[in-house]
Amino acid sequence: VDRDAETVVAQLAEHDGAEARILHDRTLGHLEHDVGGRHVPDRDGVPELFDQAGLVKHPRTEIDRETEVLPACARRGRVALFDTLDPAPAWRDLTAAQHRKIDRLLDTTGVGPGTRLLEIGTGWGELAIRAAQRGAHVHTVTLSREQQLLARERIAAAGLSDRITVELCDYRDITGRYDAIISVEMIEAVGHRYLPAYLRTLDRLLDADGRIGLQLITMPHKRMLASRNTYTWVHKYIFPGGFLPSVKLVERSIAAHTTLCIADRHSFGPHYAHTLRLWLQRFTANSAGADALGFDRIFRRMWRFYLAYSEAGFASGYLDLHQLVLRPKAQS
Repeated sequence: VDRDAETVVAQLAEHDGAEARILHDRTLGHLEHDVGGRHVPDRDGVPELFDQAGLVKHPRTEIDRETEVLPACARRGRVALFDTLDPAPAWRDLTAAQHRKIDRLLDTTGVGPGTRLLEIGTGWGELAIRAAQRGAHVHTVTLSREQQLLARERIAAAGLSDRITVELCDYRDITGRYDAIISVEMIEAVGHRYLPAYLRTLDRLLDADGRIGLQLITMPHKRMLASRNTYTWVHKYIFPGGFLPSVKLVERSIAAHTTLCIADRHSFGPHYAHTLRLWLQRFTANSAGADALGFDRIFRRMWRFYLAYSEAGFASGYLDLHQLVLRPKAQS
């Protein structure tokens, strides 16, 4: 259930037919069909709907795990980093706050004129566009044909096709070296089994003087251990195989499997709670528009529940959102 440059809520409110149809096909596909693909047993015996890259296969829509990231509306940088939470942010604050969050990733990884930037997980192209507007040369990869097509359209409309390439590619097959790598909420999609391989790939692709920017959703370590092999409502209806790591797991995995270290970190989970609150308000207020686009009553109830469920997780502090900047240990 993917959504980027405009959130699902905005898509429905503004009747953006192209993106709404994409979302409609994906979400109703999950409700109407079991997710296809090869059932690969986890090391602990719990079945996972993975192919060898940790990517969900779907018979109708070729949904990939990169696009199936919790929480559902936030894909590729559309979570907001508000200037202030007091007073509570309003809908009019959302776009600037979403750009502020993207810009913080670009700033902390040093993206500017001439930077060779790799983005793992294209979304709808917003981060790539903002990086290219700074003068960077961007290579962004996705496994979603819909993302590739729409991102290319948006990039062309922005006059940046000469600075950005959008490739259908498994992240493990990427070659070359990059000054900066950014990957937003991919760790949750790659999953526990494939986390070491994902981190080793980042390490391999980074130039000796480079920086990596990761955005990830986390949960407490003890709860992660207790729930890692459970099968929940979210797994069944929103994204199969999704996994929320703990900060401790990510820190240990970086130390054990890479030559990288954490150079900077920033947590802003409460901002995600307000973002979800605004999406839920907008979606609820536009139920008629959602119905007109083919989102039936069952879907609308499910979606409202999911947004409220996710908002509660961040508002309570059970879930958190982080931006981590990694660098090679050998850097002075």
